[in-house]
Amino acid sequence: MMGMCKRRLFLPLAAAVMLAGILAVAQFGSLASAQAASPPGSERCSLATLNGAYVWSADGEVQSTGSTKGPFAVAGTQVFDGRGHAHGFYSRSLNGKISSRVSFTATYTLNPDCTGTHMATDITGTVVHNDMYSLPSGSRVTFLQTDPGVVFSGTGVTEARKID
Repeated sequence: MMGMCKRRLFLPLAAAVMLAGILAVAQFGSLASAQAASPPGSERCSLATLNGAYVWSADGEVQSTGSTKGPFAVAGTQVFDGRGHAHGFYSRSLNGKISSRVSFTATYTLNPDCTGTHMATDITGTVVHNDMYSLPSGSRVTFLQTDPGVVFSGTGVTEARKID
């Protein structure tokens, strides 16, 4: 009788553990399938991934004078040439001071894993450095400014593209 009682408790407990495992895999995915879905080196980015006109916006906080930080927002357009160069215009608000249609030129890198860098110089001589991350399609790129004293990130998008 004691063995029968243990068996009755064991089966529901085993079923509950198995169900919990199935639910965990369904909820969080398995490590094996995540690795199989995107093996290293499967990304397909190059300089040519970013090619054409992008509209972008960003906001953050910058050091305006001394140790005073202020809000910063910017929006603009940028044209990537697919060979590591870009140009564009932006309008910005720095602590409420507006600058409109400021032109800039830029250089960029984009690695096979879709990570890269971007350095832009505007007509006032301001130089900014960014880390950037692209979708393999090139339809969206995000960036984070890496200059000291700046908290600034944003996203650029282009028209939907067909993935080969």
